[in-house]
Amino acid sequence: MSLVVFYIQTLKMALRSKVWPLVLFCVFCVAVSMFVANAFSPRQPSIVSIDIGISATRVLGLFVGLTIAQLMFAADIDRKLINSVLVLPVHRILLLVGRWLAVVSFVLVFQMISYGCMYLMAKWGLQKYPGLSQPVIQHLPLVFIGSFIEQLLIVSVMFLFIVISKTPFLAFVLSFIFAISARSIHAAINYILFDPDAASQLKQSLTSPLLWLKWIIPDLSRLDWRDSVLYGVDYSVSQVLSNITANMSYAGLILMMAILLLNRRKFE
Repeated sequence: MSLVVFYIQTLKMALRSKVWPLVLFCVFCVAVSMFVANAFSPRQPSIVSIDIGISATRVLGLFVGLTIAQLMFAADIDRKLINSVLVLPVHRILLLVGRWLAVVSFVLVFQMISYGCMYLMAKWGLQKYPGLSQPVIQHLPLVFIGSFIEQLLIVSVMFLFIVISKTPFLAFVLSFIFAISARSIHAAINYILFDPDAASQLKQSLTSPLLWLKWIIPDLSRLDWRDSVLYGVDYSVSQVLSNITANMSYAGLILMMAILLLNRRKFE
């Protein structure tokens, strides 16, 4: 069995498990949140609705990625269905990478549909007041790229936790905690380490572990480039490429660790 076979098999499994309704429902939630924000924003409805749409896409994209990974890979291990595959003369790397590619494909489809709807709504469907600043919707592809790479990294971490954990839904919970931490903890770390208003005793006691934490947990907030759409902020090419390279390298390293640990794991 080749990688393509596992990939197609996972896609078929996802379709039979009614993943598409989940994806479309999340897209519907993104559209509704934008319409509601647009209707209740008195000053800059288009900018507020785009901001809400981007936030909803990131939150629901996280839910879509973790849920599909749980259904397509963690459930196989929990129900011991993976044993029927491992008895065949195939490499475990093909199983894991095939499952991973299928989950990432669904995340990509969700992101593309959500940002496509966001673009169409920003162009024709949202209320706009003349004389006020408008969102730069031409920069939405940049926000889409950052959002997708963020979800790809979180899915990779989810697969690593699935391989390590032996308790159902533990990987889901740990991945969710990782995602929240990677999006928010670096602001707190930078405040403690570099802000002059931070307590000096706190800096002395926490400097070493916080520096280690900065290396272990990636800063996913660096992939949030919504300011380019909302306020016309220009990000340099070097800044964008360095953040993409760093996070893609982290995701690749995590996926390699998952592959190595899966090859060593013994299934009952």
